[in-house]
Amino acid sequence: MGDHVLKTWPDAWDAIANGSKRFEWRRDDRGFAVGDWLILEKWDPNSASPVLGNWGQPRTIDVRVTYILRGAFGIPDGFCVMSIRGATFNESAQRLIERATRMRAEVKP
Repeated sequence: MGDHVLKTWPDAWDAIANGSKRFEWRRDDRGFAVGDWLILEKWDPNSASPVLGNWGQPRTIDVRVTYILRGAFGIPDGFCVMSIRGATFNESAQRLIERATRMRAEVKP
């Protein structure tokens, strides 16, 4: 299982955040697998920059890949459609702890 940071346009990001969009259509160039985490950054296509949230950090949502469809009718070669679900409260808390631990380790001399 891996993490993939992906730029996501505001309309799609908002639909994922409110739970109405439960899939992600992407170029299949990262070795996506069921169980991977997608860290979706809200990205403004007009300014080609991230949309910032609290503390000047990019707005992100963590979603887990639950199913991947490749090579089916209507899906071009090199693309995939992934079924996704938002992180549970416990998963979000655990991921925050892991990120903080990694950041702390990077800061230590």
